[in-house]
Amino acid sequence: MPHPPGTERRKSERIPMSVGLRVYAYGMLVATGMTVDMSEHGLCMRIEEDFSDDELGPGRHLDVMLDESPANQWLPVWVVRKWQDGVAACFIGLETGGCPA
Repeated sequence: MPHPPGTERRKSERIPMSVGLRVYAYGMLVATGMTVDMSEHGLCMRIEEDFSDDELGPGRHLDVMLDESPANQWLPVWVVRKWQDGVAACFIGLETGGCPA
């Protein structure tokens, strides 16, 4: 998913990467997909399967588990933006994160 130059303000450099992931809301699986890129503040995800009615919208608190992470290693995120094929989210609870939640 290319991002046109000048359309977004970034707090940190994005690192392109493709890692499988599962997205949870309230402990229930709501989506699966792949990372598009990550930074020290958040990640961009391509959603391949959405099992939820409306859990991936902006302002939602979700938990992401990367397929290559150790068991029970959750990344709490706050959804910043959603579009047809994906979601952009910032990390919650990290010193470098800038989420409102």
